[in-house]
Amino acid sequence: MPRIPTRLGSDLAIRKLKPQAGQKHPARYAVAGEPPGLYIQVTPNGAKSWLLRVTTGNRPHPTRPGTLNQIRREFGLGKYPIVSLQAARDKATAYLIKVSQGIDPNAERKAAVSAALAAQARMRTFQDCEQQTIEAKAPGYKDELKSKAGWRTRMDLYVLPVIGNRLISDITVEDVAAVLEPIWRTKYPTAKKLLHDLAAVFRYAKAKKLYTGDNPAKSEALEPLLGKVSHNKTHFPSLPYERMGEFMTALRAQETEAARALEFVILTAARSDEVRSATWTEIDFERGLWTIPAGRMKRGRDHTVPLSKPAIELLKRQHSNGHAHPFTNRRGGPLSDMALSVLVKRMHDSSIKRGGAGYLDPAYNKIAVPHGFRSSFKDWARNLTQYADEVSELALAHVNSDSTRAAYARDALLEPRKLLMRDWAIYCRPSS
Repeated sequence: MPRIPTRLGSDLAIRKLKPQAGQKHPARYAVAGEPPGLYIQVTPNGAKSWLLRVTTGNRPHPTRPGTLNQIRREFGLGKYPIVSLQAARDKATAYLIKVSQGIDPNAERKAAVSAALAAQARMRTFQDCEQQTIEAKAPGYKDELKSKAGWRTRMDLYVLPVIGNRLISDITVEDVAAVLEPIWRTKYPTAKKLLHDLAAVFRYAKAKKLYTGDNPAKSEALEPLLGKVSHNKTHFPSLPYERMGEFMTALRAQETEAARALEFVILTAARSDEVRSATWTEIDFERGLWTIPAGRMKRGRDHTVPLSKPAIELLKRQHSNGHAHPFTNRRGGPLSDMALSVLVKRMHDSSIKRGGAGYLDPAYNKIAVPHGFRSSFKDWARNLTQYADEVSELALAHVNSDSTRAAYARDALLEPRKLLMRDWAIYCRPSS
């Protein structure tokens, strides 16, 4: 076997270097020339790598007073031949300079790797962040599935095509304005919801340290770019209360679950989603009460609805359906939010075909919607009854004034509301 030189000074000599027969551990060989302390290490399987051995100082010998031990450090410089001899020399020289300056190359390298990993972690796109935002927020929504579906529609339709693939850290106020501008004046209610969504995404990104600076989805930052929107608050199209008997006659002729649900909506002046999601456990037939739990109420507090005789009779007819909900789809689940709206439109179209007037709101010239019957109820109570305003406000589960808040402390005016709902049911009786 050829003799291995004690110091290797050429790339050819290093290339020819092989493991020794019977070698069981890595062997190190000094490299001739500058800088000092450079070694080539050869493993038993023939792999080669560079090492730099450096003396960084002295320390007292643990058992020999007055004697100093050298402090030695070793730094890996990479694998051969990926790192050539000359590259290893250059790298070793750079390390020695850092050591002489009191810099630990290993610690510096680890810090650089950590910084690179942290920077990579911050390389999140807007789409990454919005998906994580909705997953974090969704469990707190009253109707998680509906809220997530609305979020998804707005993001997919208006946001992701514009900034979805952009890094969240690079997005500016101008970018947010570009998303909102096409619908800012034509679809302001949607734009307002979208602005709320966008602000939530950037709050999440800031909390995760993925975004620095002010939230670019703040109204005050966007107003100079988009301008103020002058808009009048519109109400849900409703049917004049004078036509309720006529409408109830047509509604009773509809033999569908949606028709029965809408009839119950009208008799209770409740919101459509409250009726569609109602369960039998909420109904007290003996006392004639329907108690809607806080989790399903818009204002987050329990609401008790006095049931008129027609409302109770309607529920009793539905009680034989064998499902958890009084009003169900064909699979036994709650009706969809469109079922009742489609029903009213179909009834309107049928009325028009028969030469009737249909069911339009004369103020807007639009077809009445299920939620609009709450306005019909309110207008009737205000114009044709002597009940105090807070009685009808409580019937609608509105808590907007000091008087209605105070009424809650008086058992929610339950007795007057029983009479109010009785009179409303009488007023809504189908016309003969």
